[in-house]
Amino acid sequence: MKRRGELIDSALADLRERVPSVRDYTPAQLDSTISDLGYIVDFLAAALYVDDSSLFTDFVGWLVEILTSRKVPAAAVGLTLGHYHRQLRDFPRAARFLALGETVLAAPGDPARR
Repeated sequence: MKRRGELIDSALADLRERVPSVRDYTPAQLDSTISDLGYIVDFLAAALYVDDSSLFTDFVGWLVEILTSRKVPAAAVGLTLGHYHRQLRDFPRAARFLALGETVLAAPGDPARR
């Protein structure tokens, strides 16, 4: 995705604004967050490339499970998906895949609801 760096930077800025505790992250936490933001973009790009939304939605479910086990609220993933959705609104397929990713967060029995 050509806008990868821009998307990661804008998502991090959005998280800092909407989740004030992100401003106090240690360098290691910040590095992990940036990596996670990049993974979301990378899996979205891969899913779009092969035209398989399940590649992205399965990744979102896995990421939420990992992050919640580390005491990171699933809402942080939701905020990021929403941010990317707004940033990529002119790309209907990307927006559709992101919307499907957002539904993973609200699915009954999902780790995000714990």
